[in-house]
Amino acid sequence: MGRTPDLVITPGFTGHIEAQMLPIVQLFVPIFFVMVGLSLNLREIDWTSPFIWWFSASLFAVAIIGKLLGALLLRGPWTERLAIGIAMIPRGEVGLIFAELGRTSGILNNDIYAALIIVIAMTTLLAPMLLKGYYRYLRLG
Repeated sequence: MGRTPDLVITPGFTGHIEAQMLPIVQLFVPIFFVMVGLSLNLREIDWTSPFIWWFSASLFAVAIIGKLLGALLLRGPWTERLAIGIAMIPRGEVGLIFAELGRTSGILNNDIYAALIIVIAMTTLLAPMLLKGYYRYLRLG
């Protein structure tokens, strides 16, 4: 019995696969985000609940601190490490996938799901502004 040769993936092959998948990705990704957005009934959430806001604030802090601490494990200048940490903050699409799976399977109630959506939105919107400000600071400083 012969040994199977090791798989070698060339950059050209990877580019070809990406080009072939692009129409599928462009079709289904927006549908997924629309479905997630429509699945959250904002009227069912008690926005006066301190739990939602404390839970969101805690998750938000953990998300930012975790990404920045993770970047410290890298080698290189501190300026690059911090830039990488800031750039890792918005992982919204992955968070949305897991939040939606938790909601549809009944693991997450509406309050927890709402808190997760708040944190995902905040981190997604905050990171580009932080990164822009950081690069502006590096240029001027």
